[in-house]
Amino acid sequence: MNISEEEIVQTVINNFIEPVDEDVSLIEQFVADINEAYNLTIPLPQSANKIREIVISIKNQYGNDASLAVLGLYFLQNVDPLASLEKVKDFFQYFIDTHIKNIITPTARVTLALSAAIEFPQSIIKPANPDGTPYVPSTVKSQFRFAQALLYADTQLGVGFQLELGGSLYPCKLPQK
Repeated sequence: MNISEEEIVQTVINNFIEPVDEDVSLIEQFVADINEAYNLTIPLPQSANKIREIVISIKNQYGNDASLAVLGLYFLQNVDPLASLEKVKDFFQYFIDTHIKNIITPTARVTLALSAAIEFPQSIIKPANPDGTPYVPSTVKSQFRFAQALLYADTQLGVGFQLELGGSLYPCKLPQK
């Protein structure tokens, strides 16, 4: 299932940690549990990627993979082997459910490009070439384009848009009747 150590630690923290009181965060409780169980001195993470920092600290001090320390502490130290087995089942069930959900969930993205412009008749603005000569054919109107937007709906990213505001004057052809 290609589960990283960070995913294992994050899953354990989110689903199996029970803080001693409401003033202790899940990460604080996890670090305290690991330090106590293995006689380590892992500091509380300070970086933006707290889980990665914890995994590196466990590897450095424990001398083995963080996943082994976590699984040993939270799943295998129980006196009752059936309780340990149930915890291991619950742990892997989370990954199995997530994996199956990712396989069977359809993904789609729909986009729609829109632009806004003001069109001017030749009596107001006469189209011209860059050298100043009249623009041919004579059935052209000038257009001031001032906004372009890309709207999208995505099953994974949700609904969103990209909007560009600016202005450009273009010659444009008259609509065909």
